[in-house]
Formats: sequence, C-alpha cells, structure tokens
Amino acid sequence: MFENETPEDFLRPEKAWELLAEQGVTPDDVEIIRQLPYVFSAKLAKRWREGRVFLMGDAAHTMPPFMGQGMCSGIRDAANLNWKLDLVLRGVSGPEIFRSYQDERFPHVRDWTLISIESGKLPCTVDPQAAEERDRNFRAGWLPPMPDFPKLVTGILHRGVGGELRAPTGELAVQGRVLIDGRVDLLDAFQPKGKFVLLSTLANPAALLNAHQLAGLDRLGTLFTHVGQPGDEDADAVDIDGSYAAFFARHGIEVLVVRPDFYVFGAGNLAELASMVEDLLGQLQAKVSAGSPESGTRLRVPHS
Repeated sequence: MFENETPEDFLRPEKAWELLAEQGVTPDDVEIIRQLPYVFSAKLAKRWREGRVFLMGDAAHTMPPFMGQGMCSGIRDAANLNWKLDLVLRGVSGPEIFRSYQDERFPHVRDWTLISIESGKLPCTVDPQAAEERDRNFRAGWLPPMPDFPKLVTGILHRGVGGELRAPTGELAVQGRVLIDGRVDLLDAFQPKGKFVLLSTLANPAALLNAHQLAGLDRLGTLFTHVGQPGDEDADAVDIDGSYAAFFARHGIEVLVVRPDFYVFGAGNLAELASMVEDLLGQLQAKVSAGSPESGTRLRVPHS
C-alpha cells in the first residue's frame, strides 16, 4: 500500500479490477466473491497467562506471513502447553511448570517475528528504483542469505554441571522410518501422542532404571523404545534407513529423553540415563504414587 492509499480503497471493486488488470485478469476470467485488505502486523503479548487463562497463537502473537510461521507458531504453542496441562490436571506436577510455557515459547516466536519482518522488506519494496535493482540482482543469480532459523527450546531441559546443553538437547528429536510388524512408517505413527519417550539404539532404556525412576516415568506417561538394526531380535523397531544410527553417531550419544512436544530433554550415554531421568522428575516435580511400579511401557510390537 502506497502513502496515498488507504485500506478502504481496497474494498472498492474497481480497485480490485485495477490490480488484476495489471496481471491480464478481467471479469471474463474470474468472479470476485470476497474482497478484503489485509494489513501485516507484528505484535507480542507481554503476558501469556493470567490465573487459569492462557494465550496462544494469534491471541499471544502475530507476525507477517513471509516465512509462513504464524500458524506454525500457534501449533507449537499448543504442543508446548498441552503436555504441561496434562501433568498438572492429572496431579502429577504442580502448576509451577506453567511458568515455563511463556519462557520457552516467547524467544522462539520473537525470533521468527523479527525474521518475518526482515524477509518481508524484500518483496514489499515500493521504491521503483530499488525494486528494479532488486529484480536485476535476482536475474543475475543473486540470492539473499537465509537467516539462522531458531531451533532451540529453553526451559525444561537437562543441563551439565556448568549449565551447558549437550547437543541435540533443546532441538527436535530425530524422526525416521522404521519397520514394525511388517509395516514401514515414521516412528511417531506407531506411538501414542502426548508421551515422553526414552529412545536408544543399543538397548531397552527401562532395563537401566530403578523402581523409583520407573514409577515416576510411569506416572508421567512414558514409552521405552529400542530402535535397532536389522537382525536385532531385542529391538522394538528396525531402523531401516539408518536414520537413527546416523543421528546418534553424529552426536556421540546412546540414548534420548524426548518430551511430548518432540523436543529433546536430554541426550547422552546409557550410563547417564538414570541421572537424566532423576533430573526430569525433579524439574517436573513429579509426584510418584505408592504401589508397585510398572516395568515401563515399551513400543513393543513383533516385527518381521
């Protein structure tokens, strides 16, 4: 929209036909059903929670559409808050974990908003000379550098003694194709949604934990999965493409603790798993009920 134009101008049918005519489109080609100007905005709410009321999606933030991250950010909000609500409503965790909702989501949304604003400056150039130079550069093969996309979530994560994060902690977990019971699909397609996952390429993680740890994980709702190589009879799933083996080798790890929103809580060697689990239960203040602990729910389906 130029300085001499207003949003109301774009509600007039003649304005729409004027713009469409520049593309060779006439009333013989299309019928206008709905006409509405859209004004880009970038807003971030300062507070996303008040008592029992939470904001997410466009209620908490809006951003220009140039990186396609508006709705994606709302989905991430829901995925982040959903598992925390589940733990609190089931009495497993206290409401203190709700503080991590905005702490974890705000920086990520802020970064995507800034990236979207900067990305929009390129196609929305209104100065004719600047636009001509831009187009000339594109035709000559110039490509603007892509920004560093925000990847890490912060907050409920396992850290080293110095507060450091071991990769891929804070990043999205690996998602590869596996073979289970003669069927090939992404691992998530076989797993119930909203679960914590302990995943190893070497062994069943549950076998390395004590009764207290297993009881705590059982209350959280946890799956134990051994993704092995072809021929591994003890594996719950077969890593047919080698995605998991390559991911674990690249990071020098043997086990992942994955949150229900698919971010890695912690990663390390099998010998470090017990301390990671204790840290997870402590950060979530998970209350373990009395009674016999389960041995751990495995994603265990006979495979061929």
